[in-house]
Amino acid sequence: MDGYNVYDIVANIGGLYHVQDRVKALDISYRYCKKYLIVQTVVSLENEDEDYFVTPEPHWTWGCRFSRAWFDKAIADKGGDIIVLLL
Repeated sequence: MDGYNVYDIVANIGGLYHVQDRVKALDISYRYCKKYLIVQTVVSLENEDEDYFVTPEPHWTWGCRFSRAWFDKAIADKGGDIIVLLL
């Protein structure tokens, strides 16, 4: 990849919780990844819809929420497999 260092293993640890554009955050993580992307995140059990996403108001203290179905689809759309999921 021109202009980028690419690594065998990339870890996105908690990053999706803090951004509104979580697809872009995954794209950036994949851009730097050659073999394994480790994504540690929190999913909401409030809603199982694959389009579920809630962003906090500016004065709230919690981060973004999305469903497990959204996360699974986002990884699959990138061509990845979920190897291990720890809850």
